[in-house]
Amino acid sequence: MKSPPSTRARSGHFSGLLAFYVPAFLITGLIFPFAYQLVVDRKMTGWKAVKLSARAARANFGGVLGLVIVDMVLVAFGFALCCVGLSFVMPWSKSAWAIAYTEVFSRAPQNQPPPPPPAFGG
Repeated sequence: MKSPPSTRARSGHFSGLLAFYVPAFLITGLIFPFAYQLVVDRKMTGWKAVKLSARAARANFGGVLGLVIVDMVLVAFGFALCCVGLSFVMPWSKSAWAIAYTEVFSRAPQNQPPPPPPAFGG
């Protein structure tokens, strides 16, 4: 009969998982942050959406990296609370990514003046 793995072996497995998941989460979060929204919103093909998402993430690298890190920390806290915290964290996370998408892709053209304000009639 085999004995259960020691605490040291379990911590080694956990460290190995962290060493894999953290970089994978960062890389996918920095390459694909807006791909799903682009497919739905602009009816792009998957590959075109991934390429545009990567270009947009590169152009807004600091903001996207900050959002990926904040998202990763919040999800880790939600997971640490026996996964119950995820039901509170995930709506905030998805909302933050939706706001980031609208900020990156809904900018007015730079060469046109803004539209005039509406006339207030009396």
